[in-house]
Amino acid sequence: MATPYAAAYSASKFGLRGFSEALRGELSKKRRIHICDVYPTFVDTPGIDHAGNYSGARLALPPGSLSPETVAKAVVRLAKHPRNTTVVGATAIALKLSQFAVPNLAAAVMNGFMDYWSDRADPGGDTAGTLFTPPARAAGTDGGRRHPERRRKVAAASSAVATLGAAGLAALLWRRGRR
Repeated sequence: MATPYAAAYSASKFGLRGFSEALRGELSKKRRIHICDVYPTFVDTPGIDHAGNYSGARLALPPGSLSPETVAKAVVRLAKHPRNTTVVGATAIALKLSQFAVPNLAAAVMNGFMDYWSDRADPGGDTAGTLFTPPARAAGTDGGRRHPERRRKVAAASSAVATLGAAGLAALLWRRGRR
């Protein structure tokens, strides 16, 4: 899904999707070669520290952000059981289902979430990130921003959102089938 206030980032992800689809077509006769896309929700990587920020708010991860290891496990599963597309994270699944059922609603929900989240963020100064200067030290894969004590609550809330999204999609499809 596109992320409001991250147009360049969203465009790069949509570009990767097109790249993957083109490769699938080019390699469709090669039965042992699989092109697999992985679409996670927000992931706790050092990317936020590397991003330029001119929003006036301190960048932080939203609730329910995944560990890099969770995404890595999904990639390993794809090596064993290839699929064209894999969505990682309950909120990503719910948003993807809602985007399928009601495309404009998903974009509006994401926009509302980003506005709500940024309005409550701590104030922060402008930073250029690593746009003009590389990081001073190696960053690794984990951003270290997740709060272990919140993970269970977020997992429960994410599951509830996914269940509601799936139920809403099922109701919509059932209703369309009755017409």
